[in-house]
Amino acid sequence: MDKPKITTIVVIICIIILGLYAAGEVNYYSSKIAIEKNIDSPVVNIPTIGIEEKINNVSLSQGVMHDAKSFTPTNGDVILSGHRTLQGSPFLRLNELNNGDIITLEWPGIGEVNYTVINKTIAVSYTHLRAHETCA
Repeated sequence: MDKPKITTIVVIICIIILGLYAAGEVNYYSSKIAIEKNIDSPVVNIPTIGIEEKINNVSLSQGVMHDAKSFTPTNGDVILSGHRTLQGSPFLRLNELNNGDIITLEWPGIGEVNYTVINKTIAVSYTHLRAHETCA
């Protein structure tokens, strides 16, 4: 193969990858609009980092998700999950939280529950941790 054909193939592959990424983001935002219409959904609000997101119990691809194994506010530990990259990145700036910042959950049937950040730990990714253990 000559150089122009290889370059053309690489460009086409890049365009396909970008198209798939864009389709995923469009899918996230279109499902987010459907969730926003549901006034019975709980909401997480973290004004310090600009988060005001509906909480779902369906999928991470729909934004912030409530873990089915956790509790609702005032009944035990609440576990929320969300992406820091892709799918709208609801928790992109989570690392900017500091001690004393307020996290508010507005939960249907319970009301508004405030949480105060008392400790911040950056978790090491599994692959990084594994590589570190291998080197030790």
